[in-house]
Amino acid sequence: MSPIRRPAILLTTALLLTLGVPVPASAHSGSAGDVRVVRLSVDGRYDSPPGLDNTRPTLAWQMTQTGDCRQLVCAADRQTGYEVQAAPTVADLSAGRLLWRTGKVFGDTQQVRFGRDLGSRDTVAWRVRVWIAAGFAPPPNLATKLVARTAEPVKAQEEFKPVSVTNPAPGTWVFDFGQNIVGWPRLRLDRLPAGTTVKVAPAESLNADGTVDQASLMGGGGSRGVDLFNTYTTAGGRSETWHPNFNYFGMQWVQVTGLPDGFTPTKDLITGVRLPADTPIAGNVALKTPVYDWGYSGRFGDEINWGNAIVLVPSILHQLYGDTATMAASYDRLVRFVDYLQRQKVVDGFFVDAALADWVSAEPISGRITGTWGYYLTIQSMARIATLTGHPADANRYTALAEEIKAAFNRAFFNEAQGRYAGPEGPTQAAQALALDAGLVPEGSQGKVLDALVELIYAFHPNGTGPHFSGGTIGMGPIVRALMNGDRDDVLWAALQQNDQPSYGYFLESTPANPGGMTTIGEASGSYETPAGWARSAWTKTNSRFSLSVTVPANTQAEVWVPATDKRAVAISNRAAFQRIDGAYAVFAVSSGSHSFTVRTGS
Repeated sequence: MSPIRRPAILLTTALLLTLGVPVPASAHSGSAGDVRVVRLSVDGRYDSPPGLDNTRPTLAWQMTQTGDCRQLVCAADRQTGYEVQAAPTVADLSAGRLLWRTGKVFGDTQQVRFGRDLGSRDTVAWRVRVWIAAGFAPPPNLATKLVARTAEPVKAQEEFKPVSVTNPAPGTWVFDFGQNIVGWPRLRLDRLPAGTTVKVAPAESLNADGTVDQASLMGGGGSRGVDLFNTYTTAGGRSETWHPNFNYFGMQWVQVTGLPDGFTPTKDLITGVRLPADTPIAGNVALKTPVYDWGYSGRFGDEINWGNAIVLVPSILHQLYGDTATMAASYDRLVRFVDYLQRQKVVDGFFVDAALADWVSAEPISGRITGTWGYYLTIQSMARIATLTGHPADANRYTALAEEIKAAFNRAFFNEAQGRYAGPEGPTQAAQALALDAGLVPEGSQGKVLDALVELIYAFHPNGTGPHFSGGTIGMGPIVRALMNGDRDDVLWAALQQNDQPSYGYFLESTPANPGGMTTIGEASGSYETPAGWARSAWTKTNSRFSLSVTVPANTQAEVWVPATDKRAVAISNRAAFQRIDGAYAVFAVSSGSHSFTVRTGS
């Protein structure tokens, strides 16, 4: 069978004239493979009209087959989605300075009404991007270009047996792997009747009744992911093993239905198979503690604050290790990513609407705030990278753009009189913290914004009383750093004392989403492959003692910080030399090799 071709994306641009403006018009079509977008029209007109009377005209397009099609459904008949973008001029459109866009709309409709009222003498350049369903590509031949895989393959790396099985409803069985993994469930069915259809549904949380809750898997909003499952129909009469081959999930729990009446499964019915990329391990940290669940929900999307890792990671590598080789080797790709952002994600010149907003946050925040914040960090990092890699013209351009984004961010979201950042949902903790942490706050206003952050933390208590954090994966780090850098450790400490949701104390409690709660960490270990060899550290803690063992690579030296305020309370290996007491730690110097330290309780 011929390989399946990836879905194609077509792009075409036309010039729209409205309301009696006698300006020449032009239009051109775009194509991909054997499909072409043609006959762009405005209110049914395919010519170059001197003007239109409709303030919200209808934009339309058609698709045609350019090559031979002998299939029942040709490529031109397989439109699965579209996106229309509009700007004041063709130059603005090319630069991503959009005044309106539909976003990606799924379906085969080939027309859309303009999304805002147009005024007299307005001119609008618009383009439509069309997605078509996958078709069949020709078989490989001598002209086929082979491209090496750029990433390590995804492989099965680890297996998890369920730690428990529950029966929350008749015919419904829920298996708990004990921690969240990304992978697939593998079924093992022994001699079930032929024709038995078993349904397997993964989840990262549980409902109050013990059935699976797939809210965290609902990417994209709407109904996507609300009933995510695989089914397997048995051949019967033998032992059968099966798992999905073309998808995998985030999951801690798997719900199984469809088993015969009276059948009671064991833990052997299902196995969790973890599927990470087969990337060589340079370091590892292991903690002996249950995995917990925030209990929040959110939505996925084409997210700038995931994708911009391509820029931020090389920048961070330089900050931490002085590494410029990574950014230099990837520079062209970084530039292309920024070009993509400006072409497809940026609206009104400087703003990005992030689909995830602040993922799994406890209070809503505008995706326009988090997206534009991410855009600013990206461009700011690109200015630094361009300087370090010898691209001065790019560095100047990105530096100027970062300042423009900063100014636009403050014009749109900062209320100088109140000293607060806010979107349509009002001021939030994350909005203040993102601005403080990124250096977006105007000079002289940092104190007022920090005070606003503290006030919002103390005012946020959806359950119980006292200060609570509301940030999600985007906002939580900046909240903590903004408080730390603003010398407000007292607020951090007060928030950490809370046990009501949302809080770290709440993690310790037994909840439907986290049965059994989270126990105190009793042991941990970690390792890292340095240029000189492996460095390792491991500790255990009981009611009476704390024990630490370390391994230092050959031909190196290290400092070991042991939690003790009196060196006499620490039993050490022969080659460790006491250096000093530094706060709550006793510091020792050690040479290469293995060393052990033991601290008596109460030191």
